[in-house]
Amino acid sequence: MPLSASVTVLQGDTAVDIEVRRRAVEVQLGSAHEERAYEALDSALRERTRQVFESEGSGVHVLDDWWPNRTAVVEADEQVVNSATVDALQRLLTNEYAEWSVGIEVYRGLGGERPENLGPVHIYVDAILTTKQLLHLVASDV
Repeated sequence: MPLSASVTVLQGDTAVDIEVRRRAVEVQLGSAHEERAYEALDSALRERTRQVFESEGSGVHVLDDWWPNRTAVVEADEQVVNSATVDALQRLLTNEYAEWSVGIEVYRGLGGERPENLGPVHIYVDAILTTKQLLHLVASDV
């Protein structure tokens, strides 16, 4: 059972992006110490995200670039995204990660020469944002 029952289906990629931007808060890092602490948290979340997808191999790419917006970003093939992985990712968002999110850009044929971008799934502790096209990947009862 998902940690959160709140799945919001938006009218397209742009609507998801707008809602993600509305929720986004850029962290102000006032010192080198704060930047190192943020980077350590970010790195640890990305590593935990990799572990969720560990058995999926080439169907997932966790982006190592970071921006201080409390978001880990993943590119994943549609074949490796399902309600169990979304639930596992959402369960990472506790304690020091309660204000963080995981963004998944979903592709068809990610390992191929011309992957097709299917759209976003964005996971928060209290909500999952997606499009109608990807709803079947995040909700087990659809």
